[in-house]
Amino acid sequence: MDQQHFAQAVMAAEGSLYRVAKSILHNDEDCAETIQNAILKAYQKLNILRSDQYFKTWLTRIVTNECYLIIRHAQRYVSLEDYPGWDADAVEAAEEALMTEESEVLLELMQLDVPYTCPGRS
Repeated sequence: MDQQHFAQAVMAAEGSLYRVAKSILHNDEDCAETIQNAILKAYQKLNILRSDQYFKTWLTRIVTNECYLIIRHAQRYVSLEDYPGWDADAVEAAEEALMTEESEVLLELMQLDVPYTCPGRS
């Protein structure tokens, strides 16, 4: 399969690929990313396709695998807002208090008359 036939086959399968990705991911941005990755992988591995008549099935399987890869990757992370006991206002207040404390320490250091020298250097 040459580049032109590849492009035509991808365009013919585009609607079907989107429906498969959307049924698994439910997110348009993830679907678009998945389909792009699948098309790239298919193009790179085009030499292992045994017969052109199985192209759409083969590409659909790659899209499905990419969808499940995104799902597995997303399950590794938990949003802080979903974490029990998370209070964004309390964290912001603590950060602000720390910055204020650091600023006060820095102001006190700036008022010292001792010149800063690096130990071991003249």
